[in-house]
Amino acid sequence: MAQILEILIYPSISTEIEMLKFMNNKNSSGYALLFAVLVASILLSAGLGIANIIYKELQLSSIGRESTKAFYYADSGAECAIYWNGKLKFPTVSALRVGSWSNPPGVKCADTPDIYSSYGGSAPPLADDPNDSTKKQAIVSFDVSQSTYGCAKVKVIKLENGTTYIESRGFNVDCASSGVNLRRVERAVRYRIN
Repeated sequence: MAQILEILIYPSISTEIEMLKFMNNKNSSGYALLFAVLVASILLSAGLGIANIIYKELQLSSIGRESTKAFYYADSGAECAIYWNGKLKFPTVSALRVGSWSNPPGVKCADTPDIYSSYGGSAPPLADDPNDSTKKQAIVSFDVSQSTYGCAKVKVIKLENGTTYIESRGFNVDCASSGVNLRRVERAVRYRIN
């Protein structure tokens, strides 16, 4: 009987260990939940970071593609102007001065109307040379629109000394909407022909 009383008053070491295990298991369930939430938030933030990087890379590649498209439109507009310049289809300053220039028919680039259609039958005007106010220059401006997905604005400038400047500005959107579109990309090429 003394032994039973002793067990009730002084529990054995194995019983104390079992009680500690029970208490530790009871308290550790909160730590497991905290650990799970911590791991989930780390994985979520890493996933969002990777998604953000992928989104920015896609935007960057899209801008590169649109920039290339604008450059090709600018280049095709300049090539058209170089071709017609070689065929002597742009007025010289002396021809405009004496009034002997008549707009040649059929000067077209791609699917655009005749280059001179915007001048309404009259010859392109003479303008003052910005580098020398005593001299004039002949300027012909036209648009090359190959589709609704892009265009080029081309300017051909002929100086009195015979030098020709060709500036072509390509856009990744249609020229009619080029001032409105926020994703518009513009690239330009310039040529000097003596």
